[in-house]
Amino acid sequence: NTMKKYLLAATLCATSFIANAEAFIGGLAGFAYSNEIFTMSFAPCIGYEFNDKFAIGSYGGVSVYEGDAYGLINPFLRITPCQNDRIAFDLKIQSNIEVNEGEALSINGISPCLRAKISNKLEIASDFGIFGFQCYGGECTPSVSLKNVNVNATIIYKLGNKSK
Repeated sequence: NTMKKYLLAATLCATSFIANAEAFIGGLAGFAYSNEIFTMSFAPCIGYEFNDKFAIGSYGGVSVYEGDAYGLINPFLRITPCQNDRIAFDLKIQSNIEVNEGEALSINGISPCLRAKISNKLEIASDFGIFGFQCYGGECTPSVSLKNVNVNATIIYKLGNKSK
């Protein structure tokens, strides 16, 4: 009986937390240069911003390099340690997964990110590399993308009516 009370209390807390969430949609256009290979990525994004500090979401689209197209899936958890009225510094815990002909390459880790708030509903964001692990063919190795030149922009449109 006590367990049911705790479960009910946890469910009510989670429901109120989720009910306060604000949905967002967006799109990513990314460009990278590494080891003499130029890469382009395009992906729409959808997610939920629970409050000023936490958001979850995912991109799904395509990456193109060396004439080959790769399916792109990028789920993330965004944590915002500091922000003001116009600029936010985020840390994104993410898994960037690219698939071509049944082979998957994933880079999993943390990305620093800057977001500029254009209005209460519109933002532009840019990630600066990813620090973590690269996995391919069943093997994972440490990966730091500082050797890459990565530029991407994500346009985020907030669907809710909350003002921040």
